[in-house]
Amino acid sequence: MKFLIKTVIPVLLVGIFVPEFIFLIFYTIGIFLIGKYFCDKNKIYEIIFGTVTEIREIKRRSTGSNYKNTCYAPIFEYTYDGQSYMIQHPVYTGIPDSYSIGQKVELKIYPDTPNQAILNSYFSVNMLLYGGLGFIIIPGIIMWMFIKGGIINFYSLGEKIQSVVVYCINLF
Repeated sequence: MKFLIKTVIPVLLVGIFVPEFIFLIFYTIGIFLIGKYFCDKNKIYEIIFGTVTEIREIKRRSTGSNYKNTCYAPIFEYTYDGQSYMIQHPVYTGIPDSYSIGQKVELKIYPDTPNQAILNSYFSVNMLLYGGLGFIIIPGIIMWMFIKGGIINFYSLGEKIQSVVVYCINLF
């Protein structure tokens, strides 16, 4: 029974299908993002104008080095149905002059969630679509290279992961 619990069950759970399972996760995320894009595309929205009130600056240190990276994100303020809202743009940029304080910007707002406006630009509106396609196309290319044997043998990777998992479980 101990052999069954420590060896056979992990082999069945991990098996040689680990690479396929990882790619399946990426495909699922990609399909979810594309589905969310099309659901949001069909929702009723309004275009309103907001004002850049602040440029938020974040300094990040690269791992293992003294190099500091400075990123900037604008803070937008807008009014909808008599109520004032502030949001931060979700994408940081390395260019501090992308927006200026007091600049007017177009925002896309859904009436059911007025506190979650997004910048009405081509990239912001289509970000979910591009992200979803990336989660499908890039793993698809990598999987095709695995199957063709271009990088490593697709199934030997699963066998190596399987042996590591069995070894780790047998340590306990």
